[in-house]
Amino acid sequence: MQNSLISCDGTTDFTGEDLECFYIRICSKGTIEDVFIHIGSPESSSSEDIFNYVMEMFKTNDIDIKKLVGFTADGASNMQGLKTGLAARLLVDTPHLVITHCVAHRLELAFKDAIKASSKSMYDRAMTLLLGLHYLYKKSPKMKKSLKRSFAALNQKQILPTRVGGTRWLPHVSKALYTFFKGYSAIRQQLENASHANPKAEGLVKLMQDGQLMVFLLLLKVIFIIKIMLILA
Repeated sequence: MQNSLISCDGTTDFTGEDLECFYIRICSKGTIEDVFIHIGSPESSSSEDIFNYVMEMFKTNDIDIKKLVGFTADGASNMQGLKTGLAARLLVDTPHLVITHCVAHRLELAFKDAIKASSKSMYDRAMTLLLGLHYLYKKSPKMKKSLKRSFAALNQKQILPTRVGGTRWLPHVSKALYTFFKGYSAIRQQLENASHANPKAEGLVKLMQDGQLMVFLLLLKVIFIIKIMLILA
Protein backbone atom coordinates (compact mmCIF):
# COMPACT_ATOMS: atom_id res chain seq x y z
CA MET A 1 0.00 0.00 0.00
CA GLN A 2 1.20 3.51 -0.85
CA ASN A 3 1.72 6.32 1.65
CA SER A 4 -1.55 7.65 3.01
CA LEU A 5 -3.20 10.06 5.42
CA ILE A 6 -6.02 9.09 7.73
CA SER A 7 -8.71 11.38 9.08
CA CYS A 8 -11.43 10.66 11.62
CA ASP A 9 -14.37 12.41 13.19
CA GLY A 10 -17.01 11.56 15.75
CA THR A 11 -20.72 11.32 15.11
CA THR A 12 -23.85 9.82 16.71
CA ASP A 13 -26.58 7.60 15.32
CA PHE A 14 -30.31 7.98 15.96
CA THR A 15 -30.02 6.05 19.24
CA GLY A 16 -27.40 8.48 20.54
CA GLU A 17 -24.53 6.00 20.33
CA ASP A 18 -21.12 7.56 19.68
CA LEU A 19 -19.46 6.48 16.45
CA GLU A 20 -16.14 7.18 14.76
CA CYS A 21 -15.86 7.68 10.99
CA PHE A 22 -12.55 7.02 9.23
CA TYR A 23 -11.36 8.17 5.82
CA ILE A 24 -8.07 7.54 4.09
CA ARG A 25 -6.46 9.98 1.66
CA ILE A 26 -4.13 8.76 -1.08
CA CYS A 27 -2.52 10.22 -4.17
CA SER A 28 -3.19 8.18 -7.30
CA LYS A 29 -1.40 9.34 -10.47
CA GLY A 30 -1.38 12.92 -9.27
CA THR A 31 -5.03 12.88 -8.17
CA ILE A 32 -5.95 13.19 -4.50
CA GLU A 33 -8.60 10.68 -3.46
CA ASP A 34 -10.51 10.48 -0.17
CA VAL A 35 -11.89 7.01 0.49
CA PHE A 36 -14.31 6.07 3.26
CA ILE A 37 -13.00 2.96 5.00
CA HIS A 38 -14.89 2.43 8.24
CA ILE A 39 -17.50 3.57 10.75
CA GLY A 40 -17.93 1.95 14.13
CA SER A 41 -18.11 2.33 17.89
CA PRO A 42 -15.01 1.88 20.09
CA GLU A 43 -15.41 0.61 23.67
CA SER A 44 -15.38 4.22 24.85
CA SER A 45 -14.34 7.67 23.68
CA SER A 46 -11.02 7.47 25.54
CA SER A 47 -7.89 7.83 23.44
CA GLU A 48 -6.70 4.36 24.51
CA ASP A 49 -9.86 2.61 23.34
CA ILE A 50 -9.95 4.59 20.11
CA PHE A 51 -6.28 3.76 19.48
CA ASN A 52 -6.91 0.05 19.98
CA TYR A 53 -9.92 0.30 17.71
CA VAL A 54 -7.86 2.06 15.02
CA MET A 55 -5.13 -0.58 15.20
CA GLU A 56 -7.70 -3.34 14.72
CA MET A 57 -9.23 -1.41 11.82
CA PHE A 58 -5.79 -1.06 10.18
CA LYS A 59 -5.27 -4.80 10.50
CA THR A 60 -8.70 -5.63 9.08
CA ASN A 61 -8.26 -3.29 6.11
CA ASP A 62 -4.62 -4.27 5.49
CA ILE A 63 -3.29 -0.76 6.19
CA ASP A 64 0.42 -0.57 7.03
CA ILE A 65 0.84 1.96 9.83
CA LYS A 66 4.48 2.49 8.79
CA LYS A 67 3.22 4.01 5.53
CA LEU A 68 0.93 6.42 7.32
CA VAL A 69 2.27 9.95 6.76
CA GLY A 70 -0.54 12.14 8.11
CA PHE A 71 -3.33 12.20 10.67
CA THR A 72 -6.20 14.70 10.82
CA ALA A 73 -8.88 15.09 13.48
CA ASP A 74 -10.66 17.74 15.51
CA GLY A 75 -9.04 19.39 18.52
CA ALA A 76 -10.62 17.21 21.22
CA SER A 77 -8.20 16.06 23.92
CA ASN A 78 -8.74 12.39 23.12
CA MET A 79 -7.57 13.10 19.58
CA GLN A 80 -4.94 15.84 19.87
CA GLY A 81 -3.82 15.55 23.50
CA LEU A 82 -0.04 16.09 23.65
CA LYS A 83 0.73 13.10 25.90
CA THR A 84 -2.05 10.54 25.60
CA GLY A 85 -4.21 11.66 22.66
CA LEU A 86 -4.70 9.39 19.66
CA ALA A 87 -2.22 11.46 17.64
CA ALA A 88 0.45 11.10 20.36
CA ARG A 89 -0.10 7.33 20.47
CA LEU A 90 0.23 7.05 16.69
CA LEU A 91 3.48 9.04 16.81
CA VAL A 92 5.11 6.34 18.93
CA ASP A 93 5.11 3.92 15.97
CA THR A 94 5.29 6.58 13.24
CA PRO A 95 7.41 9.52 14.46
CA HIS A 96 7.40 10.99 10.94
CA LEU A 97 3.61 11.45 11.11
CA VAL A 98 2.31 14.97 10.31
CA ILE A 99 -0.51 15.86 12.72
CA THR A 100 -3.16 18.34 11.54
CA HIS A 101 -6.01 19.96 13.43
CA CYS A 102 -8.90 19.79 10.93
CA VAL A 103 -9.13 23.15 9.12
CA ALA A 104 -12.93 22.94 8.88
CA HIS A 105 -13.20 22.49 12.66
CA ARG A 106 -10.75 25.32 13.31
CA LEU A 107 -12.66 27.64 10.99
CA GLU A 108 -15.89 26.71 12.73
CA LEU A 109 -14.43 27.41 16.18
CA ALA A 110 -12.92 30.71 15.02
CA PHE A 111 -16.26 31.77 13.54
CA LYS A 112 -18.08 30.90 16.76
CA ASP A 113 -15.60 32.94 18.82
CA ALA A 114 -15.91 35.89 16.41
CA ILE A 115 -19.71 35.85 16.62
CA LYS A 116 -19.65 35.75 20.42
CA ALA A 117 -17.00 38.49 20.62
CA SER A 118 -18.87 40.84 18.27
CA SER A 119 -22.07 40.86 20.36
CA LYS A 120 -22.05 38.46 23.29
CA SER A 121 -25.33 39.65 24.80
CA MET A 122 -27.17 39.33 21.48
CA TYR A 123 -25.60 35.92 20.84
CA ASP A 124 -26.61 34.70 24.31
CA ARG A 125 -30.21 35.86 23.76
CA ALA A 126 -30.29 34.17 20.36
CA MET A 127 -29.12 30.86 21.83
CA THR A 128 -31.58 31.22 24.72
CA LEU A 129 -34.42 31.58 22.22
CA LEU A 130 -33.42 28.71 19.94
CA LEU A 131 -32.59 26.33 22.78
CA GLY A 132 -35.70 27.34 24.72
CA LEU A 133 -37.99 26.64 21.78
CA HIS A 134 -36.47 23.21 21.20
CA TYR A 135 -36.91 22.06 24.79
CA LEU A 136 -40.32 23.70 25.22
CA TYR A 137 -41.86 21.53 22.51
CA LYS A 138 -39.70 18.48 23.19
CA LYS A 139 -40.72 18.24 26.84
CA SER A 140 -44.36 19.31 26.56
CA PRO A 141 -46.72 17.13 24.49
CA LYS A 142 -49.46 19.69 25.15
CA MET A 143 -47.41 22.51 23.62
CA LYS A 144 -46.40 20.30 20.70
CA LYS A 145 -50.04 19.48 19.91
CA SER A 146 -50.94 23.15 20.19
CA LEU A 147 -48.15 24.02 17.74
CA LYS A 148 -49.43 21.37 15.34
CA ARG A 149 -52.87 23.03 15.39
CA SER A 150 -51.23 26.40 14.76
CA PHE A 151 -49.50 25.07 11.63
CA ALA A 152 -52.77 23.53 10.45
CA ALA A 153 -54.64 26.81 10.96
CA LEU A 154 -52.09 28.61 8.78
CA ASN A 155 -52.16 25.78 6.23
CA GLN A 156 -48.43 25.19 6.70
CA LYS A 157 -46.43 21.99 7.00
CA GLN A 158 -45.43 21.30 10.58
CA ILE A 159 -41.77 21.73 11.48
CA LEU A 160 -40.38 21.51 15.01
CA PRO A 161 -37.54 23.66 16.41
CA THR A 162 -34.28 21.72 16.50
CA ARG A 163 -31.48 21.78 19.06
CA VAL A 164 -28.50 24.13 18.76
CA GLY A 165 -26.06 21.96 20.72
CA GLY A 166 -24.21 18.94 19.42
CA THR A 167 -20.95 17.69 18.03
CA ARG A 168 -20.88 20.28 15.26
CA TRP A 169 -21.88 23.80 16.32
CA LEU A 170 -22.23 25.36 12.87
CA PRO A 171 -24.52 22.77 11.20
CA HIS A 172 -26.70 22.47 14.31
CA VAL A 173 -27.25 26.21 14.69
CA SER A 174 -27.75 26.59 10.94
CA LYS A 175 -30.48 23.94 10.98
CA ALA A 176 -32.07 25.50 14.07
CA LEU A 177 -32.19 28.89 12.31
CA TYR A 178 -33.73 27.33 9.19
CA THR A 179 -36.50 25.59 11.13
CA PHE A 180 -37.11 28.70 13.26
CA PHE A 181 -37.74 31.00 10.32
CA LYS A 182 -39.57 28.29 8.36
CA GLY A 183 -42.08 27.93 11.18
CA TYR A 184 -41.88 31.49 12.53
CA SER A 185 -45.53 32.48 11.94
CA ALA A 186 -47.01 29.34 13.47
CA ILE A 187 -44.57 29.27 16.39
CA ARG A 188 -45.17 32.91 17.28
CA GLN A 189 -48.94 32.52 16.98
CA GLN A 190 -48.92 29.48 19.26
CA LEU A 191 -46.65 31.13 21.84
CA GLU A 192 -48.78 34.28 21.94
CA ASN A 193 -51.88 32.18 22.60
CA ALA A 194 -50.11 30.16 25.31
CA SER A 195 -48.24 33.05 26.94
CA HIS A 196 -51.11 33.96 29.31
CA ALA A 197 -50.83 30.63 31.13
CA ASN A 198 -47.25 29.59 30.41
CA PRO A 199 -44.37 31.78 31.70
CA LYS A 200 -41.83 30.04 29.44
CA ALA A 201 -43.95 30.72 26.38
CA GLU A 202 -44.32 34.34 27.48
CA GLY A 203 -40.56 34.79 27.80
CA LEU A 204 -39.85 33.18 24.43
CA VAL A 205 -42.48 35.16 22.54
CA LYS A 206 -41.03 38.39 23.95
CA LEU A 207 -37.69 37.42 22.42
CA MET A 208 -39.44 36.69 19.10
CA GLN A 209 -41.02 40.15 19.22
CA ASP A 210 -37.60 41.81 19.54
CA GLY A 211 -36.84 43.31 16.12
CA GLN A 212 -33.10 43.69 16.76
CA LEU A 213 -32.78 40.05 17.76
CA MET A 214 -34.67 38.91 14.65
CA VAL A 215 -32.35 40.96 12.42
CA PHE A 216 -29.34 39.41 14.20
CA LEU A 217 -30.71 35.91 13.58
CA LEU A 218 -31.42 36.68 9.93
CA LEU A 219 -27.85 37.90 9.47
CA LEU A 220 -26.54 34.74 11.14
CA LYS A 221 -28.67 32.61 8.83
CA VAL A 222 -27.19 34.24 5.72
CA ILE A 223 -23.60 34.15 7.03
CA PHE A 224 -23.95 30.52 8.09
CA ILE A 225 -24.93 29.48 4.57
CA ILE A 226 -21.74 31.08 3.22
CA LYS A 227 -19.58 29.57 5.98
CA ILE A 228 -20.92 26.06 5.40
CA MET A 229 -20.22 26.41 1.67
CA LEU A 230 -16.66 27.49 2.52
CA ILE A 231 -16.12 24.58 4.92
CA LEU A 232 -17.45 22.06 2.40
CA ALA A 233 -15.39 23.53 -0.45
